[in-house]
Order: sequence, then structure tokens, then C-alpha cells
Amino acid sequence: MTELLAAIVGFPILILSISFVTNRNGHPIQKLTRASVLIWLISLCLPGFSITSKTETFYGALILLLGLLFGWMALGLAAYANLFFFKVVSTLNNGKQPKASVIFMLIFASTLPFFPGPIISEGSGATVPVTSWGWGAVLWVVSLAFLVIAAAIQNQWMSVMLAKYCVIAVFGGVLSIVAIRDYQFSVATEQDREAYLTNDMAFTVAPLCEVSINWPERPFLNPDEVIVTDIDPALKPVKGDRPYLNLPTLPNYSEKGFDWITYKGDCYGCLIKVRYPQRANHPILQAKATQEGAIIRLLDKDASTVLYEQRLLKKIWNKGPVYCPRPSGFTDKGYDAAILKAIGHEKIELSDKPMLETEKTEFRCDMGTANIDGIDGLREWDGRHVMLSSESFRSSPSFCSERYLIKVKVEMCEPGGEKDLRAYLAAYERKTFRPLGSFSTRKVCSKRSEIPDNMVKGIQISQEQSTVETTMGKVTAERIRLF
Repeated sequence: MTELLAAIVGFPILILSISFVTNRNGHPIQKLTRASVLIWLISLCLPGFSITSKTETFYGALILLLGLLFGWMALGLAAYANLFFFKVVSTLNNGKQPKASVIFMLIFASTLPFFPGPIISEGSGATVPVTSWGWGAVLWVVSLAFLVIAAAIQNQWMSVMLAKYCVIAVFGGVLSIVAIRDYQFSVATEQDREAYLTNDMAFTVAPLCEVSINWPERPFLNPDEVIVTDIDPALKPVKGDRPYLNLPTLPNYSEKGFDWITYKGDCYGCLIKVRYPQRANHPILQAKATQEGAIIRLLDKDASTVLYEQRLLKKIWNKGPVYCPRPSGFTDKGYDAAILKAIGHEKIELSDKPMLETEKTEFRCDMGTANIDGIDGLREWDGRHVMLSSESFRSSPSFCSERYLIKVKVEMCEPGGEKDLRAYLAAYERKTFRPLGSFSTRKVCSKRSEIPDNMVKGIQISQEQSTVETTMGKVTAERIRLF
């Protein structure tokens, strides 16, 4: 989108400026003026700055458009230097002496370092700080510098010889920025490079982290392991004095005397949690406060061996504390994702899909209706304590076969009849409650109602489709996905 806006805004400006660019006068003033206009046009098509990370980049043309319209709201006064830029170019092209326009252009441009960032809330005026300045911003400053030199010659504020030294100084400034970028890139971690120092960014003003993400090459635990957490109370933020520790949500964890196993499936009603009595000797995910920030460790079952460790440093950014390295969302890989991989739960697509054996059952094993221990949604199902994410799916009929637990919903399209039935099924492994697959009748009903539970008599499940037997007849549901 920003590239499109750059083209939309840059093209008419290019047409308006063509008269300046095609001036064949060999005088230094014309050379500098043409160069400044060309560099200014190029800057429109390059990133001016980024906020948060590489995913939020503002191109020069978009900055020009938003800056002229709303710059006054966010101290983005540097955008108005472009208006005087055109005035100076026009005056020089006509052979006159621009004086006041040059001064105003410099005044507005000098406010660039004080730009707090784009506004994210018009009501409060809150802004997001700039993390990196792009090559578009550097070229924009160069274009203004060349134009100021041209105007200084025209106004007889400097000689042509002094102007040459000034041009050399401008190039020296650009080389200095290149050197700063090279230094920052050499000391930056992989995460900081990805976020702040991509190829289109000249340099960053964000604090660089001295600690890299400790990305494990392999998991240290089996995905079915239950984790015990040991979080230092000192890590809890109090009045903004400490950063927020973004630990991942553990699929399997031990809490208040019970072990919880979480299974996820990409279907309706396939998020399921199973509660078991707590067993001894679980691996420990430990987070402790340190003088420099925090340290996260994964300990073995005996708490004697450190399997994985990640240091976090406390930094001040945007007037608030943050931890570095940063969590996921900031970049593709964060410390929370590294923890998930260490415990065997990296977010990857499983290559092995379950094969469903054909089984037929008429044995009802409905989920209980009463909450256990006052926990909303925790019910008894097939002799165990289970929490199903879908509230409406909890009360639907359940069938048990030798290998599977099946939840089923049968609906009747109105007006009713055998040919107007549609079914939805979710199959779970009976031993573990792991979601295996879902099935649905490919029929769309504008108006439908769920048939009574006692009208559902049996189910036959197989790899490609399932059949539900009801008192109104049979209804077939095709497989829509396996997990």
C-alpha cells in the first residue's frame, strides 16, 4: 500500500518538476538545483522511517502526504519544509534570490530530530516513536542541503569554491551515516537487525540489545510433558517499574494440585483441556528477576540440570521499561517462541495426519452437565474431567467407540424431512482426547433447527466420511480436515 501511495504522489510531482530537471544551463546553481530536485523525488520512493519494527515502514510519499495534512498535530513540522523547498526551486529557476523561503525551509527542517512519531490516537494525541530512519529521510536531507547551497550562491552568501567544500561535506555526512549503520549492524543481534536495520534503513535510534535469542536447535522435552511454572513475584510489574514478561501460554501445565493437558484443532469445538490428578517430578519453567533484568530457565524433572536458558535485559524505550530480546510479533522469532520450541511446542504444521479406522457405535457417552469444583465448563466425560471450548458443543450428543469419542450435531433444514438433514461431527482419540478430525454435511440452510438428542441413534466413522443414524433417516458428513 505504501509503495502505491508513493507512486500516486510521486508521479504528479515528477511532472511538475520536469521543467526544473530539463534546464541545460551549466551554471553550478542550476546543477545543484537539478540534483536537489532529482534526489528529492527519489526520496519519495524510499522508506523515511519505521516504527516498532520492519513491518511498520512509512515511505517518503506517504510521509509527505500525511505530514502536510496532519503534521501540525504531531510536531511533524519538518514536512512543511517541502512547501518552501518548492518556493526556493521556483525562485532559483527564475534567476531570483530566495532569502526568506530558504530561512523558513531550514527552520522547519531543523525540527526533524524532535519528531515524536506518528499519532496512533487522535483523542489522546498518543504517538508511536520512530525506531529507525530510512534512506529516504537521508536523501531528503541531502536534497535540502544541495538546495540551500545553491541558494547561498545565488544570494552571494558564499563563493562557488566554498560551495564545493560544502557539497563535499554533505557527502562526508552521508558516509558518516553509512559508517554508523555499519557499526550498528556489527554489534546488533539477529533480532535487532531484522527489526531495525533492514537494507532500506539507514540507522536506528532504538536501544540495541546485547543479548541474542537463544534459539534451541531441537526440543528438550516431549510435547506431552506437563510443565510446572516457577515465576518470581518480583517480575510482576508494579506501577510501570518493570517490563511485562511475555511468557508463552503453556499447553500442558501443573496448577493447584492438577495436571492440565491442552489439545488444539482447527475446528469448531476442537480446543479441549483434560484435567488429571497431579503427578510428581515435572520439568520446571523458571523465571527469576536479576539485577540486569530477568532470566528464564527450563529445568529437568529433578530441578538439577538446566536444559535451556535465556537472559533478558531491561531497557528503557519510549519512556517505559522493556525486555530485550523481544517476544514474537515484534519479529518472526521471539524469546517466547524459543521457549515453546524448547518444550516441544514450536508452531509448525504436522506432516503426519491421523488415519481413522472405520468404526460403528451406538453407545452414548454424553458429557456431564454439572461444573466440577466450580470451574466453568469443566465436566465429566468418559470417566475423566474435560473442558470443551464450545459451550453449545458440550451439551450435544456424544458417542464412544473402541478408539474414538465423537461429538455430533444434527440439524434439520426447514421444512423438515430426511433429505433436509445436515450433520457436524468432531472426532477425538478416546485414550487421550486428542482431536483427530471433523466432518460436515455440505448443505447450506437459510433456516434450521437442531433435532432432539434422543433422535440421534448411532454413528459410523471412517477416514473420508461419517454417517449419522437418526429416527428421521441417515445423514452423511464428509471429512473437512484432519489434525
